[in-house]
Amino acid sequence: RTLVFLIEQSRAEADRSARPPSAAALPGIPDFPGSEPLFVATDEKAKADIAVSTTVAPVSAVTRFYHENLTAGGWAPGLPGSAAGSRSHGVYLKGRKICCVLTSERDRQTHVTVLHKELSNKPDP
Repeated sequence: RTLVFLIEQSRAEADRSARPPSAAALPGIPDFPGSEPLFVATDEKAKADIAVSTTVAPVSAVTRFYHENLTAGGWAPGLPGSAAGSRSHGVYLKGRKICCVLTSERDRQTHVTVLHKELSNKPDP
């Protein structure tokens, strides 16, 4: 499976992106405690945010954390049969928003990717 992103940014955004990402990168979406942020990007026009981080915690602990915290925050699981900690991914819905959490284990670390998008029924200009 392959996922490709095209990132367009202004010079100021490029300068800001050269600095390490900060914690609490996605509004309303918690960071996994103790995780190390690797990459954060926001597309205001598309109303989308993505954050990538790593942690030494196992995949099951990370998926359980996001399941518990997102559902406590009013998000509903968007995939039938998904239980906390049972999958390496989760899709959550809240109103016109979607949050996708993907976890994978590599090199004795868990890589965490969180995509947050506000859905719109308006076509792009």
